[in-house]
Amino acid sequence: MQMRRFEKSTKTITIRDWITEDLPDTDCSPIGQRLSRDPHLSLVKVETKTKSKEIISVILYCNMDMGTITVHEPNEDYPSDYRIESIDGGHRKRAIRDFFYNKFPLYCGRFYRNLTDEEKQAFLNYEMHFTTYYNLAPHEVGFIFRTQNTTTKVNHQEMLNSYGWIPVANAIRETVREIPNHNSIPHDLFELGRAGQYKHLAFNNDGLRIDEMFARLFHLYYKNEGLSTSTNADLVSMYKSDISETEVSEIKEKVNECLDFMLRLTLCRKSKLNNTLPKREFTLFYRVFMYLQKTYPSFKIENYDEFWMSLNKVFSKFTNKEMYEQSDILSKVSPFDRNKTIGGQVLDCLSEYDAVDHVEYPIKMLLELGWNPSDAIIVKDVKRNFSIQQREAKLAEQDFKCAVDGKPLTLDESEAGHIIAHTNGGSTTYDNLAMVRAKWNKAMGSMDLNVFKEQMAL
Repeated sequence: MQMRRFEKSTKTITIRDWITEDLPDTDCSPIGQRLSRDPHLSLVKVETKTKSKEIISVILYCNMDMGTITVHEPNEDYPSDYRIESIDGGHRKRAIRDFFYNKFPLYCGRFYRNLTDEEKQAFLNYEMHFTTYYNLAPHEVGFIFRTQNTTTKVNHQEMLNSYGWIPVANAIRETVREIPNHNSIPHDLFELGRAGQYKHLAFNNDGLRIDEMFARLFHLYYKNEGLSTSTNADLVSMYKSDISETEVSEIKEKVNECLDFMLRLTLCRKSKLNNTLPKREFTLFYRVFMYLQKTYPSFKIENYDEFWMSLNKVFSKFTNKEMYEQSDILSKVSPFDRNKTIGGQVLDCLSEYDAVDHVEYPIKMLLELGWNPSDAIIVKDVKRNFSIQQREAKLAEQDFKCAVDGKPLTLDESEAGHIIAHTNGGSTTYDNLAMVRAKWNKAMGSMDLNVFKEQMAL
């Protein structure tokens, strides 16, 4: 990235003036900011320890300078509905705003409305220091955030999130969470329930951990090599690659197919075990799907309950320590670490992304222990279309009559239909071909020909 001197200004303003002058025009939670690690406001009790309470306590009782808050004024290159956007210091601004509007109490149990007049004046007269940048591009906003946070505790995904308004970053964050002040609609797998908790997942997004897990999945489809590595360096490379909106949309369509599969398995799991999806099985589910895509280029799952049960029957051998300690296979020493059993190694590999053999190992061991996915899926013929020679020969064989209604039929009026529907595993071979009137072929959809005839009483 070419370096340049940034345009900026500084100012000091009281909380009173900031609330009236700047807060209404300020986005305190822009897309490139770290998420708050405090619990949802509805869950904050008097005794709950939060960073927001610490910030307000410092303001009220210490009058200590908490450092400069960094913001920028968006321009035509950085879409925003606000005049001012936070770069760093978003938690301080949100804490001051929410406390002033009586959204949470201090440790003593008092809200802002319960403060004495003297305490309110001290709070409102507290001075905030701002540095404002101008005419920044999205990558420059992220650069400033990352540069200012080289010594504070900011994890890898929070750094990636700071890349801001770029297509790949938007696609990742908007798939897993609602973005404040943006009309993002997350995938149903990441649906939120009461108090901001995920309905289907047994883990939260503290430190953007869900963003990170999904970014690793997204990278696999971006890389388009099937099950492979998705290291931190891989993720940085993807974020820096300047993928276009069109390319991101195409990748997202493929990833959503995987998420749909994961959601269906998650709902089956919840119905049988009455609990939400742990992190390891989140990874397991998408690796299983990618294995199926590589092994069976075209397949269909008719009964997700049966599929999940066949998978879980084998996977539960790894999660039950007593079971794998008694297993001749799982109790053996891991090929990767002499201090681990194979059973323990499989579980650890579901949290590893840096080596292909580790990524593939859980699937390899599931198969070795007897999981056979072909028993629970319909494998479809990759070939879908019949040749003109096949169609002409079959129409002649049928005496130029429709295989559905038995009435005269010409080649121009006909379409090639699968006797056993392609979606039900029917092959695109001559013995599974029937020439039918075009309207019947469209009406059959995914039904087998004989089932359709019975339905229509033809």
